[in-house]
Amino acid sequence: METLIHADIFFFVTTIAVLMITAVFVVVMIYAVRILRDVQHIIRRIKEESDFIMEDIEELRARLKRAGEKTTHIGQLLRMILSKISPGRKSRRRAKGGSRR
Repeated sequence: METLIHADIFFFVTTIAVLMITAVFVVVMIYAVRILRDVQHIIRRIKEESDFIMEDIEELRARLKRAGEKTTHIGQLLRMILSKISPGRKSRRRAKGGSRR
């Protein structure tokens, strides 16, 4: 009879322990789900912001290319103007150099 009472006490204590462990596990899982939702929201925001950053970088690259093309056109124009002016300078130097001889 005494062993039957010990078995009943053992099962009662085991049941309480299992219920407490289950309750703690449920609470931990609820917090884990909340944390994962927050992480998912943060990751979604990071993806959106990185898309915006990539668009800005592409726009910056396009602007730099256009500015480079303008600079190239200006440089070509300056070279053309300087090539027209440069032979005149050389001929003056030659004329001055020729009169010194």
